[in-house]
Amino acid sequence: MDYKKLAQASGCVIFERSNKIYVMEQSKKWIATFRYVLVLVTFIISANGIYSLISGWMNVRSLPTFGVIFTAVGLFFGLILFLVHRLKVKADNLSPDELNVFCILDTDAGNLLGPQNTILTPLAAVKFIKIFSFTSSSPDLALSWPGGKIVIARGNFFAGGIKPVVDVMNRYLVNPM
Repeated sequence: MDYKKLAQASGCVIFERSNKIYVMEQSKKWIATFRYVLVLVTFIISANGIYSLISGWMNVRSLPTFGVIFTAVGLFFGLILFLVHRLKVKADNLSPDELNVFCILDTDAGNLLGPQNTILTPLAAVKFIKIFSFTSSSPDLALSWPGGKIVIARGNFFAGGIKPVVDVMNRYLVNPM
């Protein structure tokens, strides 16, 4: 049977396969933030380079040396951005068999399973909790039950936040958020 992707955000990918919901860790989670910063740096350096080139050529006495340097550095960062984007596309298209499993929701048996298919607790005891994150403006998302907790999504505004994960999990949990 094939996996069906239900959601992907903030380091979490959720797949469905034969009445089981697989909550998996996304590969290369750092790319979303790095790509955002790289876009800003590339734009700022390239814009300054182009401005320096234009103003340097308009003023006959000065050479547009800084413009050439800034534009070259901007193009270099643009190349890095392109390569990082290709890496992101590859990471998004990994098969579920290549990802680490956080947990499995067995909807037929009504149990929360660990990565090795061991029963952790009944689904009726599982609830969502948001955890304040010092490193992000978005909260982390965890599945909690008496005696345990699994953080399934590290809130990242640049990687889609936690809303897509919450929406999917609310459909399958007895205690929705």
